[in-house]
Amino acid sequence: MLVDNFGRTIDYIRISVTDRCNYRCLYCMPENGIKLINRRDILSYEEIAEIIEQFAARGISKLRLTGGEPLIRSNIEKLVGMLSSIRGIKKTAITTNGSILKDKASILKKNGLNSITVSLDTLDNKKFNKLTRIGKISDVIDGIEEAIKSGLDVKLNTVLLKGVNEQELDRLVKFAFERDIIIRFIELMPTEVDQDFYKKHFLPISVASELLKKRYNWKISNYTSSGPARYLEIDGHLVGFISALSNGFCGQCNRIRLASNGRIYACLGHMEKYSIDFKKALSEGKSIDKLIKQLLEIKPESHDLQNLPIKGSMSGIGG
Repeated sequence: MLVDNFGRTIDYIRISVTDRCNYRCLYCMPENGIKLINRRDILSYEEIAEIIEQFAARGISKLRLTGGEPLIRSNIEKLVGMLSSIRGIKKTAITTNGSILKDKASILKKNGLNSITVSLDTLDNKKFNKLTRIGKISDVIDGIEEAIKSGLDVKLNTVLLKGVNEQELDRLVKFAFERDIIIRFIELMPTEVDQDFYKKHFLPISVASELLKKRYNWKISNYTSSGPARYLEIDGHLVGFISALSNGFCGQCNRIRLASNGRIYACLGHMEKYSIDFKKALSEGKSIDKLIKQLLEIKPESHDLQNLPIKGSMSGIGG
């Protein structure tokens, strides 16, 4: 077991396989994109698998592939197969914008993917196109339907955006209920590239939960997943709420993050200060046990996102 200095068991790793994305979401990156990592510096599938094998042997049992947009990386199903077959890995998941999921869902399922989370901030095509600067909502809905059909465990993530989608909560919830899938509402995270957008559109989880509580019969659910969401049961369905800013959950944090360049972050809210370049260290022959011990020792008790934004963009970090 991997246990940090605050008694938290670390059993979950998020893996950014690329910093590239086919969307340009307003809260994620500038319109012209971000400075991209040189392709030669991005971890190969074999390097990712090697790192995960080491962590799985020491207690990591759940992993999630992210990006950028993970499905645009060539032959991503190959990596899913490699990672899902590693001894000790019990759950393999992906978070995606869903834009090309329709063509990938079945092969991902066949290669060992257990679950997929699709970002869905609006069901209005005009709003969706404006938010993503590029996308069509029909592509995402088609991907969701195909993922359900393929037998994947599908969840939806909706970033709450003041003045954008708070009037759509009912519609989004009903969309999930009709398909018998879980939807989670998430607070907008502050990053260096979206501080003005964040100040204008941040909406606390409490607003969403109170709106839904007024409209539906509900009860608190004991359901838990790999992440920090807290759930209500509404009409036999689950609705989750993730409140990283207004009601933090650092005391239950069970995760670390592997970036596409090989750096592992101990905390999303403390970037370079609490991270280790595993790719460089392993290439220099440093002890994996010493590196992991160092990572656990530097993991902070809590983030400081109320005072300092996330360095860079969410696309470059992997969320």
